[in-house]
Amino acid sequence: MGLAKRARTLAERRPHAAPTPQPDQAETATTAPTAPEPAPQPAETPSTIPQQHLVTIQGKAFIRYCGLLQMAQQRGLVSLTAEWTYNDTELSLAHAVAIFADGRRFEESGDASPANWA
Repeated sequence: MGLAKRARTLAERRPHAAPTPQPDQAETATTAPTAPEPAPQPAETPSTIPQQHLVTIQGKAFIRYCGLLQMAQQRGLVSLTAEWTYNDTELSLAHAVAIFADGRRFEESGDASPANWA
């Protein structure tokens, strides 16, 4: 479904401050220097995720659901819901919603069919 990958990517993003306009030279002489912006936080990599939460598929490391859930809870996950929106022998559709303590909300839908999972 790609939900885990997308949720992890979105959860790792930090809101960035809006760019500040550059002052002209007259303002620069009277304005105190600003502090440098903090360095961006490094993304989680397979080497920083506990080994028991990783699985290798076709040579690529993927995080298991239990590891992703643990990481999300550490980052303030308060609610995670998923529901089937359609299901028959040829197609299944699902929708999931993750809500964090700081108000962030992530939604994703996914599908499975014999063409994309077999």
